[in-house]
Amino acid sequence: MDKILESDHPIAASHSAITVDLSTYHLLEGHAFYFRAVYFDEAIHLTYLVCPPISASNHYANEEERYWICGEVVDDIGTEYMYKGGAYGLWKIAPCTDGIMSFGPLPHKNAEILSFKIGVLKGETENEFRFSLLLR
Repeated sequence: MDKILESDHPIAASHSAITVDLSTYHLLEGHAFYFRAVYFDEAIHLTYLVCPPISASNHYANEEERYWICGEVVDDIGTEYMYKGGAYGLWKIAPCTDGIMSFGPLPHKNAEILSFKIGVLKGETENEFRFSLLLR
């Protein structure tokens, strides 16, 4: 079941951030994903941490060991928000990976809920984590 997080922000107008504060340990073996916040500017951005850090050499790993972090966002009126990419690097505060995923465009003015599906694909296996944000 999706977790629903509430916010008092009128998102499209204010471009405010919403604290997410959710963790999961099943996306990538041996790593904890902590979803920190969603904020809005020209797009929808989800910030996250991964501890211990994920390897910067993942892109050069063999096919069985390589993994892909991906995401999907849809709202309650059926609008799909396209994954526009992301970035990650070593966090300066602690031994974790600091990352961001971006989706676009901004939420439709009539949307009330954004539902996120974040996945990690490794080989033939995809693990996913879902949560929803109430836009108010």
